[in-house]
Amino acid sequence: MVPVEFPEMTSKELAKAVKYQASQYIPISLQDMTLDWQIERKKEGKLSVLIVAVPTETIKRYVRTAELAKLDLKGLEVESIAVSHLFGIKEKNPVVVVDIGGRATSISVLDQGMLQMTLHLDTAGGDLTQVLATGLKINPFRAEEMKRNNGLYLQQRGNLDVVSLFTPLLDVIKREIEKASNQYYMKSKRRIKKIVLTGGGANLKGLPEYYSRVLSLPVEKGDPFSWGLISYSPQLAPLIPELGPSLTVACAVAFLKL
Repeated sequence: MVPVEFPEMTSKELAKAVKYQASQYIPISLQDMTLDWQIERKKEGKLSVLIVAVPTETIKRYVRTAELAKLDLKGLEVESIAVSHLFGIKEKNPVVVVDIGGRATSISVLDQGMLQMTLHLDTAGGDLTQVLATGLKINPFRAEEMKRNNGLYLQQRGNLDVVSLFTPLLDVIKREIEKASNQYYMKSKRRIKKIVLTGGGANLKGLPEYYSRVLSLPVEKGDPFSWGLISYSPQLAPLIPELGPSLTVACAVAFLKL
């Protein structure tokens, strides 16, 4: 996905212009992709348009999965776009939203409530579990339990500094955050003010403090329930601080009422 500026034009003209511009920005044959776009902003005779291209086969798999599950599919949304719309309600200054899942991490720059750019990488929470299991020579299930319970506060085991096992992977994500921040500054001359962590990986104890220290920026966990936009049973209140970051994408899509 990529945000592109166009001069103001009719919808028919814009559809043709988007298709032409997409071929300039998307390094894959558009014949194998499903192309979509949406106008993010109109200002001073210009249109800010977000162009999205997804492999057609990927869409077919999701549609087929919904059919097999007997679900009435209303639409498909790219996770980072949904999350950016949700966080854009609150965040108007330049921020980086880091969504750390089990198998992948996305790094999105938001400014003025809109998605500006997104980077994706394969380093994620599952990799932290695997290096812990390998380093300590323990079962991956035990490693996952230790990671969830202790996070970056794991105690040293003999001569092994356990947290040092995590550091190379965490620093891969750190460098991508810096890359996105620098790219956006070069484009807009606006500096990132804050980092927001979402996804299950955001619950790693000590992670906000670690990234705040190495990036010299405020870092917080993103909890969409804390804004009062989405209601929940009072019985869930004790669980919400941990569930919130994990359910960010689900909350974003629900809020958009797809």
